Amino acid sequence: MSFDIKGFQVKYVLSNKEMAEICKCSLPTIQKWRSGEVSVSGAAGQLLRMLDISSEGDPNRLREVLVKLDEETFSTGQVLNPELEELESSMTKVVDRLEIMLESRRKEKELAESEARYRSMLQSFVHPVCRWLPDTTITYANAAYGRLFGTESSLLLGKKWLDLVPSNRRSDMEMIVSDMVRRAEEEVGVHELPDAEGNLRYFEWREIPVKNERGELVEFHSIAHEVTELMQLRSRMEHFEAAKAAIFESSGQPVLVFDNAGRCVESNESFRRQFGCRENCRDLTELLPRPAFNKLMRLLKRLSSEDEVCFQVMVSGVAYLMNIRQLASGEGTGPYLVVFQTLEQNGERKVMQVRLQHEVILQGEKHQFLIEDKLSDEVRSMMAQLGRAVQGHRIYVFTLDEAERVFDNILEWCAEGITPHIDDLQRIPMSEYPWWMGRLRKQQWITVDDTTKLPRNASREREILMAQDIRSIMVAPLLMGGGVVGFAGIDHNHTTRIWHQQERQQLETFKGRIEQLLAGALIQSPQV
Repeated sequence: MSFDIKGFQVKYVLSNKEMAEICKCSLPTIQKWRSGEVSVSGAAGQLLRMLDISSEGDPNRLREVLVKLDEETFSTGQVLNPELEELESSMTKVVDRLEIMLESRRKEKELAESEARYRSMLQSFVHPVCRWLPDTTITYANAAYGRLFGTESSLLLGKKWLDLVPSNRRSDMEMIVSDMVRRAEEEVGVHELPDAEGNLRYFEWREIPVKNERGELVEFHSIAHEVTELMQLRSRMEHFEAAKAAIFESSGQPVLVFDNAGRCVESNESFRRQFGCRENCRDLTELLPRPAFNKLMRLLKRLSSEDEVCFQVMVSGVAYLMNIRQLASGEGTGPYLVVFQTLEQNGERKVMQVRLQHEVILQGEKHQFLIEDKLSDEVRSMMAQLGRAVQGHRIYVFTLDEAERVFDNILEWCAEGITPHIDDLQRIPMSEYPWWMGRLRKQQWITVDDTTKLPRNASREREILMAQDIRSIMVAPLLMGGGVVGFAGIDHNHTTRIWHQQERQQLETFKGRIEQLLAGALIQSPQV
C-alpha cells in the first residue's frame, strides 16, 4: 500500500522542498508521488512511516528527530540523483539510522518503567536502601532507610548522610568515603549506628558504584542489612578464643573451661597434672565440695560477661584462688574460664571475692565508676584522637589497688590490627613490676624510646614488654589527693620511636581529664 505523502505533509506542516530534503530526492519526484503518477519508493515510504511513529504527530518533535540524524546521512539541501537504485540506497541508510534512534527510545521507556517498578519495590523493602552522590548527598532513600534516622525518607533527600553520622565517627567516615570515591569499586563494610536509645547497632553496607557511559562515577547505590547479633557473637567468640588461647598456651597455672551448669569443657596440661586428672574433669563437683560448688553457681548467675570473680576454695587441703571470667554475653550463660592460683598458707593474703565491671579501687575503697554509662562517647573519642595524634598503638588507663597490691586495666583503645588486652590485664600483681611501681610512687613519668634499653633493675619489665612486642612507651601517673591512684599510657609496637614534648602535652591533657572522672567517681558514686 502506497504511503499517504499528502497526509504526512499536512500533519507536520512540510513543503514539497522540505519533503525532498527528507527523502533525498528531487522536487519533481515529490510532485509525482503526490499526484499518484508514481508510487512512493519502498525505502522512502518506510522512512516516512518511522518518522511518523517517532514524532507522534508533533511537528516540533519531527524536527528534533531530523536534527539528531547523522548529518552525513541527511544533509539539508542536498538533492540526490533521482535514479531509483541510488535513491533506495540513500533511504536505506537513513532508515537504518532512524531504527537505531527508535530502539534507543524504546529502551529509555523500558528503563523508566523498570525504574518506577524498582522504586515501588524498594519502598516496601525491609532493608535500608539509598543512592547518594560522591559528596554523600542523598538522591533516593526507601522507608527502611528513613527509619534508621527516625524520620520520613522523603525528608532525607538532598541532605548529606555524612551529616547524620555521630560526630565521633564522622572523621573516620570521611576518609572511608574519600577512598571509595577514589577507587570507584564495589565495597562491603560494617558500620555502627546508635539507635534512639543510644544502643549501638551494626549494619553491613554493600556500596555499588554507578558510572556513566564514559566510565565516570556518578553515584553510589547502597544496600544494608543489620548484623548486630552477628557482630556481638563474633566479638564474643574472638574474645573467647583469644583469651583461651593466650592463657592455655602461656600460663603455667591450671586452667579450666566450664559451662553454666558446672560441666567441664576443656582443661590444660597444668590442670590435669595439678589435680591428677588423666582426662578432662567431667564436672566441677568432682573437684569442689558441694557447698562451695553451690555457692559459686549462685554467684555466677548474678554476674554479666564484663564481671570478674575471684573465688577461694580448698581442694584436697590446698587453698586455691579461682580467677573466673565469663566468656560469652548474657547473665549466667557461660562458658567460663578459670585460672587456679595456689594461695599462701600463712593466711595473710586477703581475697577479694568479686570485682564488678563498673568498680574501681580508689584510696582503698571500691567505688562505682560510671564512665561507661555517662561518658563513654567522650572518652572513646578522646582516646581515639590521642592515639591518632601520637600514632600510638594502644592507649590505656589503670587504677591501683594498694590493699591487694594489684592494678587493673579499666579503659583501653587499640589501633587497627592491635589485639585488645583489657580482659587479660586485671588484678595484675604489683610485685611483677618493681621498677615501674617505684617510679609511679615517686610520681615520675615513664618515658622509654626503646624498651630493649631499659635499665638493669627493670629487667622484669623489659622481659614482659618485649614478650608483647612493645618497643616504646610513655606513661603518666594519675594523681588524687596528693597520692598516685593509677596511670595512663601509650604503647608503640614493633618499632622504636622518640616521644616529643608535644606528645607529652597531649597525654598530659588526657591524664587530666581521666583524673577528673576518677575524682567524680570518688565524690559522687556510692561505695559498694
